[in-house]
Amino acid sequence: MRKRKVPRRRIVEIDTLPESITKLRVGRPTLYLPEYCDLIIEEAKKGYTLGGFAGLLGVARSTINKWAEEHPEFSEAVTAAKTILQRVWEKNALKIAMHGGSSAQATLTIFGLKNMGKNDWREETHSTQDVRRVSINVDMSPQEAEQSYIKMLRRGS
Repeated sequence: MRKRKVPRRRIVEIDTLPESITKLRVGRPTLYLPEYCDLIIEEAKKGYTLGGFAGLLGVARSTINKWAEEHPEFSEAVTAAKTILQRVWEKNALKIAMHGGSSAQATLTIFGLKNMGKNDWREETHSTQDVRRVSINVDMSPQEAEQSYIKMLRRGS
């Protein structure tokens, strides 16, 4: 069997290519439109989350994050929308607090506040540890170590 001769490839440096070729975009064109900045804020005022906004547009939630990374004006709109959503949930909480509501409404509102206003509405859990010292020497018998431990416990109570 004869070996087939493989043609040598010519390596071309990127800077030697014409500008029209180096500026070509690869992949699917973006669906982003600058009007989305206003639209996301309007949807937030209605109580829709970023995921809900993505659903309205028929794109994935991750697409919203990508657009926010790529378009500074959209990133600002997303931040504003999150703040507006927090206000929507706070307004709902005040309404329930003043006029009453079902336990389901209260639970949903608490859940919404914890997620939309993480910096302002979160549960904090505090724990403390009581550290006591005991001296146990490697040369001690098990009975001596036990007695040392019992003494330490009595000092702490």
